[in-house]
Amino acid sequence: MARIARMFLLRAGKAVSNRPLIWLITAFVLSHVMYYAIGSRFDETSLLTFAQYLDPELLKHNLLESLLYLHSQPPLFNLFLGIVLKCSFLDPSLLFQCAYLVCGLVLYFSLFFLQVRMGVNRPLAFVISTAFMASPSFIKYEHWLFYTLPLTAVLTLSGLLLLGFLERKRFWLGFWFFSSLFVLAGIRSLFHISYFALIVVALVALNWPDRKKVMLSALVPFVLILSLYCKNLVLFGRFQTSSWLGIHASKITTLNLSEQQRNQLVSEGKLSELALIHRWSPLAKFPPEYRDVSGYEDIPALRQVIKSTGLTNYNHLAYLAISEQYLEDSIQVVRHRPKAYLNGVMKSWLIYFTPRGHFAPLEAPSALSSLNSIYDTFFYGRIPYDMSQTGVLPFCLIPGYRVYLFLFIGLPFLFAYGLMLALSRRSASAGLDRNRRIVILYICLAMAFVAVPGNLLELTENNRYRFSTEPFSLVLLGLFIQFFLIPRLSRALCRRDSRPCEAPQGPKMHED
Repeated sequence: MARIARMFLLRAGKAVSNRPLIWLITAFVLSHVMYYAIGSRFDETSLLTFAQYLDPELLKHNLLESLLYLHSQPPLFNLFLGIVLKCSFLDPSLLFQCAYLVCGLVLYFSLFFLQVRMGVNRPLAFVISTAFMASPSFIKYEHWLFYTLPLTAVLTLSGLLLLGFLERKRFWLGFWFFSSLFVLAGIRSLFHISYFALIVVALVALNWPDRKKVMLSALVPFVLILSLYCKNLVLFGRFQTSSWLGIHASKITTLNLSEQQRNQLVSEGKLSELALIHRWSPLAKFPPEYRDVSGYEDIPALRQVIKSTGLTNYNHLAYLAISEQYLEDSIQVVRHRPKAYLNGVMKSWLIYFTPRGHFAPLEAPSALSSLNSIYDTFFYGRIPYDMSQTGVLPFCLIPGYRVYLFLFIGLPFLFAYGLMLALSRRSASAGLDRNRRIVILYICLAMAFVAVPGNLLELTENNRYRFSTEPFSLVLLGLFIQFFLIPRLSRALCRRDSRPCEAPQGPKMHED
């Protein structure tokens, strides 16, 4: 039986090496058929309920003006929503679902080919990519009308484009790489203009002979990103793509205090009265000096208090000052109650190392719950013990907290291993040339840029943030298995069989 299984695995591995596209498409189709059979359906209800989206009626009938005056979010995802809604001759739900299936396929392919181009053998890259693609988390985000999956697909694709640009030195590859960074900045404000600038500076320094090509290929995408910031500077006096920094920061600072503590700080004049008002309250809940603002009277995106869906318009002009006051209060909490902020940061990191976000439209079917349990146990290393009962910080801060060992320990380990590969001269002898080490450095930068600011400024959806860099973590996992585990396993087998062992060599670099 073992011999038969080994022969099957060898033949399957050879088939994947020879016909990867066929295997990738087959696995993608089969997994989606299985999830459909057990009850997974696309969920577009967020279009009507989420604060990040403009009024669907404005997106459909007044798109360009509404995007121009959008201050709460970068505009690209709302642009996508508006374009689909304008295609009224087709079913928007069907178009959204098709778009997300394409994004899922791009993400799956990008993860596989990025691993292969980095030196991971194709069978191993196929196993890692398919395990990710078939996971409940992947399917959940692919079936949910939110920017998480498209953002993840673009970020993963950017690593592949960067490697192609470094190897071929083609202007158009550099242009598409930097354009992918523009898309990231246009979807999520976390990918700040400083992220773009840092990458340009690093690539210029690391590729000094090709510095002109790097700067020229980055020029147009940089101007596009800068225009988003300048637009808000001109219209609202703020050099940013999202005005919600204070609203987000209040959760990890002010709202992490007890009501009694907040009342005390307000009475002492250290916090404003907004500290006693929930950050997502309707506009009528705020004091008159905040809600009664003038300007842009004929712009519905800024003056509409209630959207056509019946929910609050958080892009109302008044929320600019409200968010700024929340930010000032957050700073005061850090100054006067640093322990509360520290507790919030520890909670953020704990949530970051858990598999799924708290939005779970696909967790109702019992079969999906079973799959979640399988993945939580075998792929995330879930420890079935309530760590909050131990009384040990920081676990006691979240009731019922479970540790996922492969995330809690594995992710920091892979990040450190990636830095070692990128910075060590020994990596070249193992088969990683300079270009691939630069890509690994880019991977580590992206992981750090998402994790550190996200966990310092936000509390609740931190594991959703982590999902966007999970493919990069899997690339590092593939490299660890390929360059660390496989050579040592080969030597151990040689010693066991008492036969001469050849020095392990890095895998052949694929150019296709």
